[in-house]
Amino acid sequence: MNCSPPTHAYLSVLSPHHHSHFCLPSLFYRITAMKTIPPKNPHFFKPIHQGFKNGVDIPTAFLAKYLKGQAPKFAILRRGDRSWRVKIRGDRMLGNGWEKFAAENGLNVGYFVVFRQERDTVFDVSVFEPSLCERDYCPLPHAACPLPQPSNNFRSYVPATTSSLSAENPHFVATIQPYCLRKPNLYLPLEFARSNGLVGEEKREMILRDDKERSWPVVLGRMGRHVALMRGWLAFQMANGLKEGDEYKFELIESGKKPIAKFHCHFSGEED
Repeated sequence: MNCSPPTHAYLSVLSPHHHSHFCLPSLFYRITAMKTIPPKNPHFFKPIHQGFKNGVDIPTAFLAKYLKGQAPKFAILRRGDRSWRVKIRGDRMLGNGWEKFAAENGLNVGYFVVFRQERDTVFDVSVFEPSLCERDYCPLPHAACPLPQPSNNFRSYVPATTSSLSAENPHFVATIQPYCLRKPNLYLPLEFARSNGLVGEEKREMILRDDKERSWPVVLGRMGRHVALMRGWLAFQMANGLKEGDEYKFELIESGKKPIAKFHCHFSGEED
């Protein structure tokens, strides 16, 4: 049975006042000729296959259409209150950043990951299980999934030592999180603060030096169960142009009543 409309088919629209006739072919032409509206936040999804720990590909069409042929070097993947800086080589996300993201989000074969572009190479990520239900995000490794506690994506540190032969000062490496920019404070890993005598009942001044050897007075003190840089931190991060996803190294040069620390901005060294 031929269901296509005759060449001269008309659509009649009746109203209480008049007849209106529209020729279907011309109406169809006007509809198909309408300009498409691009999505406000483009996304793509990736099924997780064997070998996913080695990296995943960004669709070539997505790169061409939404990144305008750029050759980005890294992406920021965000989920919950966390973000991960991931290397991009060609059209592939890979390296330690991707491995860490995959491990900390429990990715496994059969899962699906949706990458929603917020700007350039910043993506909000959703993880779906084989059941097609979104996987719950748990910021801490506890079954009860408690409320997230402040941290700076603490990765590694060298503890304090009494040996004068130590080649390295106590330090830790971390990543700038969104709240580090929204709030006028920077949280220090509690274990690092305790082992280096930075935990005290009263607030005290600390000197923070940047890569240009400029010195900034900041206030160090307790915030609930945490230790943070408070007054002075906002001015420091603005002067050094810190952005979400920047990796940094916090190196303690001197402890005591007025500690001195070196803040290595945009740190790119590898830590074991």
